[in-house]
Order: sequence, then structure tokens, then C-alpha cells
Amino acid sequence: MLSGIPWVCGAWINDRNGLVRMQRIIRSFEFATTNIIGSHVAYAAYCGCRVAFYGENQELKIDDVLSHPYYRANPKLGEHVHDRMFNNAKLKVYPGYPHGMLTIHADVLNPDILEFIRS
Repeated sequence: MLSGIPWVCGAWINDRNGLVRMQRIIRSFEFATTNIIGSHVAYAAYCGCRVAFYGENQELKIDDVLSHPYYRANPKLGEHVHDRMFNNAKLKVYPGYPHGMLTIHADVLNPDILEFIRS
């Protein structure tokens, strides 16, 4: 419990039923509030939950990830996470693009998305 607010851990990476359980948990809420970008944002939006960002943005650092007991017990997985999340990462901003930019500006965004997937 952090600051008196309970939080729920719905899945681990090796959990076969993790996504199903996460879907059930998230669909039971109308709102989700976070201060960090992660897969939970996409899951919540997919499940129809309104996502809000509040508070100071918490940047995810590799030391934070690797210090977790799960990754200390599985060092190879920690290496994989490091390679996938923290090598050659780039933030690409599209100033002035609207919320529906994936549809409206597909000609600009599709090549960038393909480049990301292929990297």
C-alpha cells in the first residue's frame, strides 16, 4: 500500500492467465490513474477504462526494473528487459497532431511505426 491507497498486481510475465485477469480487473473500473506510461495504459484503454495521468511523471530506470526481486531471481529476463526497453530508445513527438492522428496522418505515422516494429 502506497500513501494509503491500495494497488493491485494482476499479472506476472510468465502467468498464462495474466491478461485475462487484468482484463477482468480493469473492466471493473471506470477510471484508471497513473503517473507513468506502461502497458497498463494500453490495457486500460482497450478495456474501456478512462485513463488519467496525475502527479509528477515517474521515469522508468533500468536500475528500478533490475532491483525487483523477480528480475534478481531471473537475471536472463532482466537482460532481455534491458535490451528491449533501454537500448536505442527514442521519443518522437508530433507537435500539433490531433488525438486521432493515427487515422488522420497515417501517411506520416505508418512509416515511423513500421520502423519501430522492425527495430
